[in-house]
Amino acid sequence: MRQRNNGEIPLQTSAGKNKHRRPQQRTASNPIMMSPVTLNLSHLLPPTSLSSLARDWLAEDAVNFDPAGVCVGDREQTLALLCKTPGGVLAGVPFFDAVFNELGCAVDWFYPEGTQLGPELVTRTALVRGPARNLLLGERPALNCLARASGIATRCRLLLATVKKAGWAGGVAGTRKTTPGFRLVEKYSMLVGGVATHRHDLSGMVMLKDNHVWASGSITQAVSDTRRVCGFSSKIEVECRSEEEGREAARAGAEIIMLDNFTAQGVHAAAASLKREFPSVLIEVSGGLTEDNLPLYSSPRPSTSSPSAASPRAAPSLTSLSRSSVATATEPPPPAPPTATTPPAAAAAIPPLLWTRPPAGGTLLSDTPPTQSRGHAPLTNKKKRFTEAKRLHHLAF
Repeated sequence: MRQRNNGEIPLQTSAGKNKHRRPQQRTASNPIMMSPVTLNLSHLLPPTSLSSLARDWLAEDAVNFDPAGVCVGDREQTLALLCKTPGGVLAGVPFFDAVFNELGCAVDWFYPEGTQLGPELVTRTALVRGPARNLLLGERPALNCLARASGIATRCRLLLATVKKAGWAGGVAGTRKTTPGFRLVEKYSMLVGGVATHRHDLSGMVMLKDNHVWASGSITQAVSDTRRVCGFSSKIEVECRSEEEGREAARAGAEIIMLDNFTAQGVHAAAASLKREFPSVLIEVSGGLTEDNLPLYSSPRPSTSSPSAASPRAAPSLTSLSRSSVATATEPPPPAPPTATTPPAAAAAIPPLLWTRPPAGGTLLSDTPPTQSRGHAPLTNKKKRFTEAKRLHHLAF
């Protein structure tokens, strides 16, 4: 974010107004890393699409009555958003905001989207203000979106760091293996994580897979028929299972050749041969790529790799909304000293979502420490946090 002359940076709010706090300095005691992406990716999202999605999510959760809303009423309350995945990448902010905007609530963010959070067990990330029953109506849909998006962005950032470390000169892209009805969120999260989205839908780019070729009779016929209807504005990509198929696709006029389910050695040989003969053709590697074997495919020939691990199979990040007093929740807690400048932990190890409601001014993890109710001696803060997190894990759903 751009620093102002007075040394303060704006505290982002869902209403578009700026509040201010002292800027976080990137020092040894503050390991929170900013995303290398400087574009405001939220400008990709049409406001009408955000509103429509938010209304659909809220309607799915409250089809008729909201009986629990009777007992909480419309009294103004403040909740703190807690991110509980150390090293996670914050993503999904526009969707989180859209849910609460529909309910007349305001969200104040302490960190911009794309921030890689530090190693703290709990990072206070935002404040949400509004009528109590509206906060609780939006809590689950908003958290589901934010957790899902952050999990995908975290995994994508990890994959990107892995291939860059291996010397990969090309790009990393997601796939079309998205959750039905949730594609916009998941494709957006890939961008926040730093990888390309690949095509968004069937009209975004023509991809001829083995079944298309089988039904057409040959790669050449499939490319020829498709070119007649897609015109000059769409590229054609052909899924190829051998170097010879890739050669046929390039001769037929395909702009992109996907080497599908090749071994690492096979990719290097086929890509080198095809690029020598067809310099302008893009080479994509896909099929069987994982976080572990992705570095083996690194070479200067392929232009793009599209591992399924970059698609929405990533587990969600751990998030919750907790009741907190304004006096104790106006600033995020200071991050702990960094242990190492490593990429975020694999999203597969991220636990499921939790919902906690501590009392004002109390711990941010549970109402009453279970050790105190059983007559045990008070624990140190470090042991208490571990005990509470372990207990809450069993309450997850």
